[in-house]
Amino acid sequence: MKISYQLILLITIFLISLLGIQFIYYINIKNLTEEETETYALKMVEQIEKEVTNHFTDIIRIAYTLSYSSDTQDLLTAETPVVKYESSSKFLELRKHLLRSNKDIDRLILHSADNRVISPNEFPISELLNSEYNYLNSLKQRQFTRLYNLKSNGRENFSLIYPVYNLDDNFSHEIIGYSIAVSNIEFLETLISETEIPNKYEFYILDTQNTIAAASERINNGMIFPLQLSGNIPEGTFIEMEYQKKPILFSSKDISDTGWKVCAVIPISMVNTKLVRIRNIGFFISLVFLIILLSVGAVISRSITRPIDRVVEFAASVVDHSTRKRLDLPKGNEMRILSECINSMLDRMDLMNRKILDTKTSLLKVELEKKKAELENLQAQINPHFLYNTLECLRSLGVHYESDEITEISTAMADIFRYSIKGDEITTIKNEMDCIGQYLKIISIRFQDRFRFTVNIDENIFNCKLPKMTLQPIVENAVYHGLEPKLGNGELSIRGYRKENNLCISIYDNGIGISKEISESINNYTEAYISEKRSMGLLNINKRIKIRFGSNYGIQIKSQRGKGTYVNVELPIH
Repeated sequence: MKISYQLILLITIFLISLLGIQFIYYINIKNLTEEETETYALKMVEQIEKEVTNHFTDIIRIAYTLSYSSDTQDLLTAETPVVKYESSSKFLELRKHLLRSNKDIDRLILHSADNRVISPNEFPISELLNSEYNYLNSLKQRQFTRLYNLKSNGRENFSLIYPVYNLDDNFSHEIIGYSIAVSNIEFLETLISETEIPNKYEFYILDTQNTIAAASERINNGMIFPLQLSGNIPEGTFIEMEYQKKPILFSSKDISDTGWKVCAVIPISMVNTKLVRIRNIGFFISLVFLIILLSVGAVISRSITRPIDRVVEFAASVVDHSTRKRLDLPKGNEMRILSECINSMLDRMDLMNRKILDTKTSLLKVELEKKKAELENLQAQINPHFLYNTLECLRSLGVHYESDEITEISTAMADIFRYSIKGDEITTIKNEMDCIGQYLKIISIRFQDRFRFTVNIDENIFNCKLPKMTLQPIVENAVYHGLEPKLGNGELSIRGYRKENNLCISIYDNGIGISKEISESINNYTEAYISEKRSMGLLNINKRIKIRFGSNYGIQIKSQRGKGTYVNVELPIH
């Protein structure tokens, strides 16, 4: 798979993982938000329930005080008018005092067991009891009533009915009357309104018949609570229900010993509204990450995958065509270093190819030179007896006429001729120097000792190998083209020595010298500026050495017009 495809796959996997994390995060935040919302609402329900309970407890305390005071007991059990009158006066004082202690209690009523209103007489008890007098007869313990509306004051009220037992009769548990505390609902409305209720949260206080006594929305007061409440709703928890065709979270808590309830309604849409911002933030973060990923992917594609594709295409083109092309990548990253390494490798390959080509060329030249030498050798061997006989005839004439010069020249020439055409092409330094010695004899006779020759060869190189007739032509060139044109005597010196792993032979003459252009052409292995036969001979010797042993070997010429020529021959030691 291409790196670009792998990069796209990696980005896709990362995005899917990011969306998965966002989804899990959203679900957890949703659950946490709902939990915090429910916890907060339950605390508010408990707070309202606690306030209502405290208020109801105060009403119970007042009703209890009224029911079991001695004056109330005397008033309900009085048998004579005098006792009843005295007790009534004291009862009214107590009642007045208790009413002052709680401003939310509108009336304190004492009702006898035989359905007589003892005090106050002006209170329309029929409105309170709704003409159901038997209701009191069946009541055995205190009880808060449902809401009701008194025409006398035009307000919603509720009452606490407290049975009054005869304290003088501890065995019969006789109910001698009822204390009724009539309260308005203003304190409940005030309690709800003063509670800091979040927007769209709804709290209700319900009476025993699920009538709304107080609510966060006052327009609902006095209405029947629309939800069907059952005893299966556990306290301290929220359940999902439908209210006004909208999903809600609902919870209720009973106000102990009253039959009343505190309810909380939270629209789920409100919870979701809180989550919308979190969800939008999550989507925004995902979008930012997507942009960052795409940007990083584009940068990686530009700086890595594209250069890699270019490297692959370049490698294919190099394989299919040649190594002359070079890879050019922008600077600034490791791919540039890779391209430089590839280009360096191609440069080395080109150099190796050139070396291989040069080696093959050299081998071909060596082979050609060898074939040429073989042809020349074969040609030189044509009718050798004629040449030997001619030289032998010259030697015989020299002996007959007692001419030592002719004898020595013919003998030396025969030895040189025999050396040049017989044996292997490779010879030793000693054999080459013997040939040069014969040649110098001829030169000495011819020029009548006009030239002085000096030969200094280290004995430890006598057995070193070199191509036959390598040094003799150089010596011959030095004599005929350097010393002979010179006026006066001349000097020729030959020195041989070992230099590290190379063999060095230096030939010096103090003749007329050669031009700088010709010496440089010979040294550089070129034929420029060369027209003299002498120079062509030196160039050919240089070519023979380089073809056979390599470009590190050959001859080097240092010459100055009118002062002489220095030729150095460098060969590998064999």
